[in-house]
Parts: sequence; structure tokens; C-alpha cells
Amino acid sequence: MSSVYQSANLLNEFATETSLAGSSEWVITFPTKRFYVDRPAPAIAPFTNIFNRFTGGVLAETGSGACESLSFNVRDREEGTVGISLFSPQPPGVTNGAPLCFESQVLSFNQTITGSGPSRILASQLTRNVNPTFGGGTRINAGWMSIDFVGAANRAQRPSVQGHVYRGLPATGFWAQQIENRNARVGVQGFYAGAFGHRRTRACTIPAAGGANGTGPACAL
Repeated sequence: MSSVYQSANLLNEFATETSLAGSSEWVITFPTKRFYVDRPAPAIAPFTNIFNRFTGGVLAETGSGACESLSFNVRDREEGTVGISLFSPQPPGVTNGAPLCFESQVLSFNQTITGSGPSRILASQLTRNVNPTFGGGTRINAGWMSIDFVGAANRAQRPSVQGHVYRGLPATGFWAQQIENRNARVGVQGFYAGAFGHRRTRACTIPAAGGANGTGPACAL
């Protein structure tokens, strides 16, 4: 099942134009994550951290999830490269990087999130906010973003029976968009919303003759 959801990258858009009172939120879900991380150390690949409720091998009801530090590529609608600030707020115990810590969570764009939320559209309490900006600090209100699930860790699931090696994380989700027309007609405001599934890239290799798993040609996906 994890191989079905395996994603090297997730990609989608965001739009937060002030003129449209636009709001954008991404839902990121790892449907099978609990089978890899809800256990004493170590986590099972492709995940790298356990769900930190275990203290001395004993299950405790405290902790900040099982965080995976990921990298992001953000561009505006003119294909200009954009930077992002660190997630705000950061998960407990995390001081840098851009981690996703839970089986399901929300990424909001250009919102001010206080404490644990809630987010503007989905009222999520598990929210990390992204502020895309140009180098000079100018806010970017619309564009697209991709999340790299392979990264420097070169995350890979255990080989299939045929030896196929899938890289990345089992992930899915959608972009929730909300806009407002303040001039629908005199005295009336129009509210509109939609949901758009994430696109993804896949990465799979098969073993080379006499070589290690995953060192050969790409799979036929």
C-alpha cells in the first residue's frame, strides 16, 4: 500500500491575493505512517524518526510527533525562484528546518498562526505556515510549490518481491482554496472555495545485475 502512495515530490499551487481575500492551505497526509513510526526506535524506512511518545521503551502520551525534515522549492507565477521562511510556529523541540511531524497536517500560506492555530480555512490545530518571499522580503501571493520527500536522506522503502526500490514517502493530500468577491452585487458578497489534489513525481529503480537493490534502471511505472 505504501508503494501505491510513494511520492518523490508533491506539487501544487497557492493563491493568497489580497484583492480576492484569497486563502490557501495544503493538506499533507501520510496514510501508512503509523506502521513505520509508532514503535520503539528505530523507525522503519522510509521514515527516519519514531513518534516520540516512547520514553525508555514505555509509551507516554506526550511528544511532538515523528518529524521529517524536508526541502521545498517555491516559484511565483512567472517562474521566479522564491524563498520561504521557516515554518511558523515551529514544532516543539525543533529550532530549524522545515519539518512535517504528523500523519496528517496542514500547510497554510501567508497566514498569521498563533500557537497551534487554528488555520483560516480548515481550522486545523496542526498547522505550519509558509511565507513565500523574494530575496528582498517582498511577499509572494501566488505561485506553486513542490516538497522533496527523497532529499539528502535518500529515503527508500524496502524492496518489493521483484527488488523494485521506491524512493520518497507515501503521501497524498490536496490544496484547499477560498476566495471572496466583495462586489458580487450591491450589498452582497460572494464566497467561493475549491479543493485540488496534489500532483506528484515517482522514483523507482530495479536492481542491476549482480548489484545492490535500486542501482539499476528505472522501473516501468
